[in-house]
Amino acid sequence: MELSFIELMENTSLWLLALTAAPNKDNAFSAEGVASLIVAILTLVATVFIAVFVYALQQKDAQKATEKQKAGAKKILFTELSSGLETVIHAPRSGGVGDVSGQLSLLLIAYLPYIQESFEPEQLHHLLQLVEVMSGTAKQAASEDTAAAAEYIQGQMGLFVEERFVPAMRSQYAEQFLRLDDYRRVLTPLTRSILKILSGEPLPPAAGNRLTAIDGALLLEVDPNGYTKIYDTTGNPLCNALLDTDAVGGYGIEAGWAKTKLYVGDFQGGKRHGQGCSYSLWGHHKIFDGKWEDDKPKTGTLFHLVFEKDSCDGKYKDLFPYWDTHTLSHQVTDYLTRRDDLLPTQILAGLFIAEKVWVENEDLFYDTDTFCPLSDFMEKHDPDGFSRVRKLNDIFGYDEESE
Repeated sequence: MELSFIELMENTSLWLLALTAAPNKDNAFSAEGVASLIVAILTLVATVFIAVFVYALQQKDAQKATEKQKAGAKKILFTELSSGLETVIHAPRSGGVGDVSGQLSLLLIAYLPYIQESFEPEQLHHLLQLVEVMSGTAKQAASEDTAAAAEYIQGQMGLFVEERFVPAMRSQYAEQFLRLDDYRRVLTPLTRSILKILSGEPLPPAAGNRLTAIDGALLLEVDPNGYTKIYDTTGNPLCNALLDTDAVGGYGIEAGWAKTKLYVGDFQGGKRHGQGCSYSLWGHHKIFDGKWEDDKPKTGTLFHLVFEKDSCDGKYKDLFPYWDTHTLSHQVTDYLTRRDDLLPTQILAGLFIAEKVWVENEDLFYDTDTFCPLSDFMEKHDPDGFSRVRKLNDIFGYDEESE
């Protein structure tokens, strides 16, 4: 049974009083001896108490120092880890991964003894995984291979981002996440719990199936069927689709409707299928607008189709759309350099362009009276291309002004 200092003093005093109260003939101690004994015992008790008190203060100070070290370690780790996560989530497909700290692994090794008791085993294991991924990203980015670093972190996104948001972050619309109001809202519960322990502060509520931008506008919605709706800065939809970077068509859209650089319309099975319009990479000119089947134009309008007129029978042969779909190379120049029947006349002679051609089941319907000489079209709508043709004339020694 433990006694306090006051109780110890009281018990000692009572024992001494009992000792002095006994008859002198039975008392082995004189009054002076008893007094000396009392002083000695009280001095000893006081000394012990002071020693215990000092020890307790030292322990308390040591505990405060440990708590201070633990808080400092958590704060530093939170700052570095949260900064890396925020960078990745706001720009998952950009070179911004180069801003991820490469010191996380060293910091964790240094501070792990101070913080490990704050985590459950599962949380501690997850923290180690997060640090490993972030350090790996920083290491690749430091080697000036930011593309490989971005690809690596995209493959690890499911470790810390809720699964329903991962397809959007890996899609061509990932740049929209730069507008996300708070990156912590898309994190997994396990990742959120780690940040909460490290920061010591509550986190904003999880996102659910809707994300908002900094200005409060709707940024993204995920429907129960897995379709994702993403909106631009003006509130216009960018897609309402099942996103999949491995979709066979190369657009990252498995099904639904989407607005991409080269096509706006319906998808099915990863391919353009349904109503849609394709555009050129250069200048964003319309190429085909109408119904698509299995990634091919079926019924609709084909724009700016180049024709070649046969000098013998006067018939027109369709060649290609003037504006290129996938590359920046100029199809007219490429075509002319491949011809082996060039005559010392105007190099564009015999080439015409139709502004609109109706397509139905691969058959073309057009009015030749609406055709325009290709040279006139190029001079007006593509002066750079026309300049390239002039240089080609110089190479072959032709004069495009000659008849």
